[in-house]
Amino acid sequence: MKFRNVVNDGSSSPPRLRVQYNMWALSGLPRGKTEWNADQRLDAVAGAGFGGFEASVESAAEADELAGKLRQRGLEFGFATFVTEPDDLHRPLDLAVRMGAQYVSAQVFGALKGASEIVDALDVMYEVVNAAGLPFFVETHRGRVTQDLRRTVKVARRLPRLRFTGDFSHYVVAGEMGGEWPTEVWGHFETLAVRCGNWHMRIGDGEQVQNDIGDG
Repeated sequence: MKFRNVVNDGSSSPPRLRVQYNMWALSGLPRGKTEWNADQRLDAVAGAGFGGFEASVESAAEADELAGKLRQRGLEFGFATFVTEPDDLHRPLDLAVRMGAQYVSAQVFGALKGASEIVDALDVMYEVVNAAGLPFFVETHRGRVTQDLRRTVKVARRLPRLRFTGDFSHYVVAGEMGGEWPTEVWGHFETLAVRCGNWHMRIGDGEQVQNDIGDG
């Protein structure tokens, strides 16, 4: 049976949405006061009712420390990383496995590569991550292999196991998608959306993809 690139907690519970918090969104909080340390950050995340945490670490010591703090608070974990070539995955993958991460999400550099070259590179990346027993999600981010919406759809159609961390705001920004979107754009978004196993969400107002809501 082929590896399924979905998060599975091993229980008999039906599929459900797990709402997580992202490490980088905690930078500089609370405003105008001393910035929270790691324990205060995770206490705030768990206290607000989030079920998981997406973050990155650079060393085994960091991995062990964060994993322990997450377990203490009952928070699940997803590992985020940045790579260019398949070999770049080995180090973050070792750390993800060490921490008990439930998936690896990557921003993959190479915005100017052609579709065929991207497919070849991602195919090997899936071999590497799936061989370690983890799902792999490629983040839809501008300035990466997912820079262009039409090309990303082409790559998805050529690589059936490709799954995404969906952050479609990057297509809105990079493509300057103002006004009413044509049917073609909605069709492309639908093609990618059914392949998303992970999402990055933002609060917008219809005119901006991300708005400042203060410390609320």
